Amino acid sequence: VYQALDLELRRHVALKVIEVQKEQLKALRHEARCLSEVRHKNIVTVLSVGVISDSLAYLVTELVSGKTLSAILAEERSLRPER
Repeated sequence: VYQALDLELRRHVALKVIEVQKEQLKALRHEARCLSEVRHKNIVTVLSVGVISDSLAYLVTELVSGKTLSAILAEERSLRPER
């Protein structure tokens, strides 16, 4: 996952480049469309999805600052459901 700048909207976003097989692209697009409709404080908002080539796709989400999940788990060992 990379921090990127959306030049059109002039805002920082998270950019994830995903290696996929050609037959997975339709499912990835569908999943991204479904996720883009979800609004929850613990789920990043999907802003865009696209295809780079037959084997590479990308997903653009809101950029969230803070600790990574792995860092939190290293400190706390587990997460409470209410967190």
